[in-house]
Amino acid sequence: MIRRVVLLLSVLTALAACSTAVRGSATPVQHPTTRAPVPATGEAAAGCPEPTALPECLMPLPAGSAAWSQMYAPNGTISIDQYLDRVYYGVSADQRSAVRSALATEGLLSIAHESWSTNSDAADVVLLRFGTASGAASRNAQNVHAYTADTADYRAVPIPALTRLGVNVVAYQKIDSQGDMASIGFGSFGAVLVEFFFWSPATVDQAPLSDWVTQQARALGSD
Repeated sequence: MIRRVVLLLSVLTALAACSTAVRGSATPVQHPTTRAPVPATGEAAAGCPEPTALPECLMPLPAGSAAWSQMYAPNGTISIDQYLDRVYYGVSADQRSAVRSALATEGLLSIAHESWSTNSDAADVVLLRFGTASGAASRNAQNVHAYTADTADYRAVPIPALTRLGVNVVAYQKIDSQGDMASIGFGSFGAVLVEFFFWSPATVDQAPLSDWVTQQARALGSD
């Protein structure tokens, strides 16, 4: 069955020397009707905490997973416009410009992404590489503020294994029209920020989410 996934995102935009929470929505994306296995990617490159080849730091795709039938971008390096189109869909041109400027100020250098679907769950991983660890940490702090402050739409999902890694997980309060619950895990690892979007039926399927985010953290050199 083709499944649509729509994630409402809270994002933080710096405007007029103050921070304003802005809500947008991710582009609707269809899951595949045919679930042919996707070959795993290679191991993470050495020096991944401050990588120069960011796609090499993406976790291997899970065994038996399938590519989304309609991806917003190929797995691998993506442009800032592809990222903004996906994560900041629906915000105004001024807000989008402010996000672009903020990322540039924080030292954004490159973005990589991959997505997959299993029989029950789906994931979309975005890595944002900054020039310094402080740039990634700054952006992560903005995510923490935006999502945790928006208690009307999001709730925290404590997952001890991820908390120990410094990863926050929040879930959207409402189940979507396809019966899925959307959640996101985010954390900074050296100069790389991870934004891990995840969908599972009815509730947050914590076991695969914890496993996959942990694999991504290890790919970035975290213990």
